Amino acid sequence: MNSLESFSKIVPNTSTSSGLGNHILTDVEVKARRLINGLNTSVYDNSNEPSIGLYRIQEHVRKTVPVLIEKNAEMENQTNKLKGSKYDLEYSIDAVQKVSGSESIVESIKQLMIESFELAKKINNKKNASQSASRGTESVSRTNN
Repeated sequence: MNSLESFSKIVPNTSTSSGLGNHILTDVEVKARRLINGLNTSVYDNSNEPSIGLYRIQEHVRKTVPVLIEKNAEMENQTNKLKGSKYDLEYSIDAVQKVSGSESIVESIKQLMIESFELAKKINNKKNASQSASRGTESVSRTNN
């Protein structure tokens, strides 16, 4: 059924066979056809509107998801690097704190080393004195011979 037949059913007492009202009828027909076509287009667009919207969303997702996945992988990589740096920094801080806390131990080692050097000097002095004494007795015994 074309739009003219639809119009004839909707608007009573219209016929295309009368010669006098033919010009007026065609003008009304044109306007009615435009109206019906506009309504058909509106109904078609409105019925497909959700599909078009979902298609646009799908297009957007298809374009952006690979980029987002790449960025996510990059973020995980940077997060792992940051965690490693954080661990290194915490380890370094802990080591520095332990070294600064061991000041009394280092001082104790220093005192022990000083005492060791003093004892070593005394031992060397005694060895030298005993060697000198033994040389002195040897030289006396040689002169006696």
